[in-house]
Amino acid sequence: MKQIPHFPLRACMMFALLLLAGTLPARAFPGQAQSTARWSTPELIYETTETIDSPYLISDAAGVTHLVWREYQREASNERINLETIFYMDDRGGDWGQAQDIIAMAMTVSPTIAVDSKGLAHLTWVGPGSTLFYSLAEVQSAATARGWEEPTPIAVANLNAQIVVASNDSVHVAYPGTGSSGVYHIRHDAEPDIWSSLVNVSPAAGANASADYARLAIGPDGIIHVVWTEMESPRGWPPTGVYYANSADGGESWSRPIELAGRNYVQGNVAVEGTGRIHVAWNGFVGVGGRYHRWSDDGGLTWSPVTAPVEAGRGGMEGPPQLAVDSGGTLHMLTTYGGCAYYLTWRDSVWSAPECISGREAMASDVIEQPALTITGGHVLHAVFWDDRERLWHTELDTGTPPLPSIELSPAATDTPEAETGIVSTPTVVASPTIDVASLPPRETDISGTPARSLLIASVAALVLLVLILLIKVVRSR
Repeated sequence: MKQIPHFPLRACMMFALLLLAGTLPARAFPGQAQSTARWSTPELIYETTETIDSPYLISDAAGVTHLVWREYQREASNERINLETIFYMDDRGGDWGQAQDIIAMAMTVSPTIAVDSKGLAHLTWVGPGSTLFYSLAEVQSAATARGWEEPTPIAVANLNAQIVVASNDSVHVAYPGTGSSGVYHIRHDAEPDIWSSLVNVSPAAGANASADYARLAIGPDGIIHVVWTEMESPRGWPPTGVYYANSADGGESWSRPIELAGRNYVQGNVAVEGTGRIHVAWNGFVGVGGRYHRWSDDGGLTWSPVTAPVEAGRGGMEGPPQLAVDSGGTLHMLTTYGGCAYYLTWRDSVWSAPECISGREAMASDVIEQPALTITGGHVLHAVFWDDRERLWHTELDTGTPPLPSIELSPAATDTPEAETGIVSTPTVVASPTIDVASLPPRETDISGTPARSLLIASVAALVLLVLILLIKVVRSR
């Protein structure tokens, strides 16, 4: 009888454990892509006795940085006079101008701003009655309330929308609709100066879900990329997933949504490299924590496994991770947790270790959240964050990548005309239409690299390990 080779049990177990480890999702190991550049000492650019909320930062082609935020009273003694305010300030060549209140309403949630090549600043926010408002101003007069047009209602929305300007100066807004209507896109074209009809990017995944935290980015090929979070309704929590969809025809039609992260993940953000590579990052809900990242090289058809540039357990819902891509193609992230603003980079598919850039003075309050990040000239990063909701701080970093040429903004012709709109006329707004969710086809769910898939693979591998051990024992007993 041929003798069966005798393999040590310990060696077999080690082999099986290595096999099991190989099935686990990929993780970035911090510290392999550290940057040698240094951030400037944080500068206090604004202080108030009221409450700062949702700072939003962008830069234009001329290298000017524009900052808006919401401010409201810490203690409202009289609701009839409790107006919320949108503030604006800009940084021209390292010189921050004076902060000015430009919009005042009973509600001014989640202001976002974008600037086109003609030097027009476009502003959106959610006001009273869940109304999504729009206004614009020439950048030269954006720091005065008189410089802004009378606010125009353009839709009914949930809380967190975003406005972005494309290279052809078309204005794109992604916003979460009310109820289970999902996420919408609406576009304003410079010619013929009219708002398009709103288009439903995707309804919510179910009748008991609602959308929020809509974010968008436009790639070099003109493809529009949108991410959003869905929440369990009617409470608005916990989050039930982070989703992605895109449009290759200017927002007229949209791909089927893909779930990039499941329950307890929230506040997604999106950025696109010059090569067209798409990056999405998001937060773990309170109690879950962590910052997470996936990317796609094929237009969003398939996605990388999930990596965690910030490990689980750190932070919560402190504002979407801020993303920017420099002229060299490096992805930069700014996020907050543990009373500090942290900076990370992604090079060669590896995340650097988080670096605290807040400075001791800002960290004294131990409360730092809602960071904002932008890049000027393709190489200078600008970061803004608040501490204790009373002070705004700014710091910057030259990444050392090649600077992009500064483009002088073409001045708008004389007075800015009021935009015509095909869907609203003040004070009427367009409500999100009711959608029969049950009649829709099922969504795609990309679970590669997600906890569900990892658990399945780990279970199978563990079963293989158990069978192997039992087999070895049987062989030994002969």
